[in-house]
Amino acid sequence: MIRGLLLDLDNTLIQVDVDAFVERYARAVARRLMPEDPERGMAVVAGASYRLLAERSPKERNRDRLLRALAAELGEEPRALWTRLESVAAEVLPALRPLVRPLPGAREVVAEARRRGLRLALATNPIYPRRVIVERMRWSGLGEEDVDHVACLEASSATKPDPAYFAELAAALGLEEEECLMVGDDPDQDVPEGESALHVHLLAPADGEAGRGRVRRGPLASLWRVWDDLLPGAVAGAREEGGARA
Repeated sequence: MIRGLLLDLDNTLIQVDVDAFVERYARAVARRLMPEDPERGMAVVAGASYRLLAERSPKERNRDRLLRALAAELGEEPRALWTRLESVAAEVLPALRPLVRPLPGAREVVAEARRRGLRLALATNPIYPRRVIVERMRWSGLGEEDVDHVACLEASSATKPDPAYFAELAAALGLEEEECLMVGDDPDQDVPEGESALHVHLLAPADGEAGRGRVRRGPLASLWRVWDDLLPGAVAGAREEGGARA
């Protein structure tokens, strides 16, 4: 039985030009870290981000790995670098808002999940500070109070599609992997590498709907129908929205 949903963000709950968002955010970070040479700053940010995605260190948070890589290049203390990264988020997010639009049906899926008593994790790739991720959630009409856990730099120690990332999210919900359903749009990122007990719903047009097995496909709105054999029904008296903040 599925007891928890791991919900991707980009082009699952929000519609966003991912490449444009990443580039503009990274350039803002580069200008803050190296205002005298923003192009070199961009190379430093890109290199640190690549190492974050490539390295696997289950005992170290993503934030600490990113700061360690940046500190090695810039010769600054990690704590000071983190303060600067957080200030960038406050400054640049309003300018990035036009790149993001809510996706129809996202709020309804969260509300239905709560009616069914499911635990929820926001399962975006944790390469941004929590503040950036939570603000982008708000642009979808959702808030951090609508989920039980948010994957982010501060809380995660792996990235997609490392199996450790999905296992960590399941554990954060107090569940086993086989009790969780990952919902996302990217078969390269939202399906764990190698063997995994995780269930996966990949977003696809209605004419691409496919059921049964651990990996199934269909539109977001088809979730309850495609997985009706493993999802619980509505819980009497369950609240429609809102969850425990983590």
